[in-house]
Amino acid sequence: MRKISDSLFLFFLFILPFQTVYLLREPMIGGEKWQYGTIGIYASSLVLAIAILIVAISREKEIQNISIGIRMETLWRERKTDAFLLLFVLWSGLSLLWAQDAMLAMYSFCKILLVADAFVMTRDMVRRGKLRQVISVLLLAVVIQAGIGIGQFLMQESFRSSLLGTSAYESWQAGTSVLKNDTGRFLRAYGTFPHPNIYGLFLAVGLLLVAHRIMSMTRGAEQTIERVVTVGVVPVILLGLILSFSRSAWAGFAIGFAFLMAQTIISGGRHIRMRLYATISVVVLSSVIFSFILREAVFPRFDQATVGQERSVTDRMTTYRDALGIICVHPLLGVGVGNMTAELIRLRPEQPLWDIQPAHDVPLLICSELGIPGLVLSLCFFGSLALPWLRKKNVPTLAGTFLVFLPSLLLDHFLWDSNFGLLFLFVALGITTSDD
Repeated sequence: MRKISDSLFLFFLFILPFQTVYLLREPMIGGEKWQYGTIGIYASSLVLAIAILIVAISREKEIQNISIGIRMETLWRERKTDAFLLLFVLWSGLSLLWAQDAMLAMYSFCKILLVADAFVMTRDMVRRGKLRQVISVLLLAVVIQAGIGIGQFLMQESFRSSLLGTSAYESWQAGTSVLKNDTGRFLRAYGTFPHPNIYGLFLAVGLLLVAHRIMSMTRGAEQTIERVVTVGVVPVILLGLILSFSRSAWAGFAIGFAFLMAQTIISGGRHIRMRLYATISVVVLSSVIFSFILREAVFPRFDQATVGQERSVTDRMTTYRDALGIICVHPLLGVGVGNMTAELIRLRPEQPLWDIQPAHDVPLLICSELGIPGLVLSLCFFGSLALPWLRKKNVPTLAGTFLVFLPSLLLDHFLWDSNFGLLFLFVALGITTSDD
């Protein structure tokens, strides 16, 4: 049973980037689709649920022989992380009682249940010595996504596939994420994701995991061949990351890679430091070459005048004000999990639906939906993961994986309200529990 659940979990990791979904609800308001009220069953979530069910069945006798009181006491004494996660899940479930859209709240709560199990299963895989398998499957998915994204940019269009969960994007279409300059509009790489920022984050995390893999390889002829192949995929993933033109993903990778470099230089041996320097050389050289080739598209992304004129900046500020307004009215309970946009529609029915968005800041979004208690519990959960790193003399280099998420957590919302974002975040958190 364990082998079956492990295989299913690894398959879940592989198909996680593909947005294959069966839609159960597509609400229309005023003739427009309410995107954030859509409910669907994703193929990746279904595979994960089956894996969870198999694990639950295999452990039924073990659970029956342990009293609830002892289990809770053990959770609080030895597994504060699990305790905070459990409390957060319970509080999210309670918010169904006061949520305006109960069906949407139930759907969001089910996602939280799944991601909590995804975290526990990833951590369990890591503790049983299967970290290498987990990272290998993720890297295979990352390389495939990088290839798809590069192809999209070169062709300036993407293909539609219900099976793979991809949509057709073209640079001339309204609503498509593009680069604009004097020569025209250019499609940003999407991969199989609904937005280039999500695609970019996936590749940024993958690129950091590649660097970690190179650092952790042992010496030997077979390892040398594997190291050459691993180093060879760095330019491919890096090019895909650049073509996402996601500043938050670029910043996240820079922060995570800087952490990896610092930890390796401080605690790594001579051979590991030599691998680090070789990896840095490949990353820097590839970045310089790709940036020079794409200079007309890359450099304007950092121009202050261009950034100031972008609508995305104005939209973010508006969503911050919306979230703060909801928090001021509902500071303790929030409006219910998954219900921020539902509350905004209720408050401002005359506002165009396309102009109503969740807060582009995950802590603000959680606080608006689950109140201050929900935000505190989520911060306690993250803190319980981070504190053990700080107590160690040598912080695990995989802890830097979480740093890649920071810009997206503070500047976007998909790590909370999208199926992929929430699952990928908690899988990554499970990986960081490795003693490395």
